[in-house]
Amino acid sequence: MLTLQDLQGLRTNPANFLLNNIIFTPIGDSIPGPAIHTLSFAESGYTTAVGYESAAITDGNDFQAYFLPWGRDASLHVNLGLTQADPDIMLTGRLTGCAIGSQLPPGQDFIVHHCNILNPDGSTDVDAQRETLQQVGATVNINKQNYKLSDVNYAEFDNDKSANVVGVRRNNVWELYAQFLQSDLNALITVTQVTQLV
Repeated sequence: MLTLQDLQGLRTNPANFLLNNIIFTPIGDSIPGPAIHTLSFAESGYTTAVGYESAAITDGNDFQAYFLPWGRDASLHVNLGLTQADPDIMLTGRLTGCAIGSQLPPGQDFIVHHCNILNPDGSTDVDAQRETLQQVGATVNINKQNYKLSDVNYAEFDNDKSANVVGVRRNNVWELYAQFLQSDLNALITVTQVTQLV
């Protein structure tokens, strides 16, 4: 089970932390609320492969972080601040088809977008997500093609693959990391790769 002390490892070496730890954020869509949340670690309802520490995120009173959920057929964003009073960690809701984009307008906060645009049949519209992010000037950092690749077609839903995107502010610069997750036939969840996006 992760603790507040473990967050220091995330701040110090994000890639290494994410290779060995899984923070489970909500999968379902969320109504956007305040960007800054007071969060707690709780026992995770998921089983991870041996060697992975894990915890679920709940509202609580332990630490402050930006939380960027996703909305059904919507694109949400959060401005990540750079003052000493601003949180230095950002967590997204778990990605199972969404896209993440970012932008750094001159003289402004770092902006991260969580985009979930759907086709009329309710499936993820990868092209519409890319266009939505590009229209606001955001770079597409990760989308369904990155973590949903199947042997047949990336657009097919793969229930065993998902991703977390975690932001960490180090030396007053925001860095984004993608943690790719896969579950096997026994529902054991494993980190397959960690990539720095920004």
